[in-house]
Amino acid sequence: MKVEFHMVRLLALLVFLSCSLSAFCLGMLAFTFVTGDLPMGIQPIIRDKPLKKKIPERKELKAGPGAEARLEEKFLSGFYDELVKEKEKLAEERKNLTTRKKVVDEIKDEALKMQNEIGKSEIRVKSLLDVIDKKEVENVKKITSLMSGMDLAQSSKMLMEMDEAMAARVLYFMNQKMASQLISQVMQTATEEQAKRIKKVTDRIQILTEEYRNE
Repeated sequence: MKVEFHMVRLLALLVFLSCSLSAFCLGMLAFTFVTGDLPMGIQPIIRDKPLKKKIPERKELKAGPGAEARLEEKFLSGFYDELVKEKEKLAEERKNLTTRKKVVDEIKDEALKMQNEIGKSEIRVKSLLDVIDKKEVENVKKITSLMSGMDLAQSSKMLMEMDEAMAARVLYFMNQKMASQLISQVMQTATEEQAKRIKKVTDRIQILTEEYRNE
């Protein structure tokens, strides 16, 4: 019996607490409906709109003695900073221009040196060619003199052993009568191939005649 009595008392207490809690919640709900706010300063967990952050107000210089001077000082300070930056920028550009000018001058000097060297080389090459031409003419004249002292058979054989360019030079510097006799001697016993060579030699003689005539 005692156990049952305690159980009844416990259940009665729970019912009382449940009713009290329900009454409290209904009271809070009624307060919210009437006022639109939560009771006892409770903040909502989820807000419809986020709270706006307060933008700090810009502090204006208070009017009074020295305010205008402070404004001018601030302006002049910023203006000076801009001038310093511009000056540094101009100095850097001037430095770059100086470097580029130095490089251009070096390239120009090297080009002039190369031009002078090329000019000197051209003079040396021309002088060397003149010497070669003179020595070549001397050698050809020596061969011509040697062949003029030989009989026609030996001279014609020697002529046919030369290349076309050398044969043309020898005949050009040879006495005209001797050259004609030598060509006639070669043509008497020449094969078709040798006759073609003689034709090429006489063509070269014509070219040599025109070249020396222009000089």
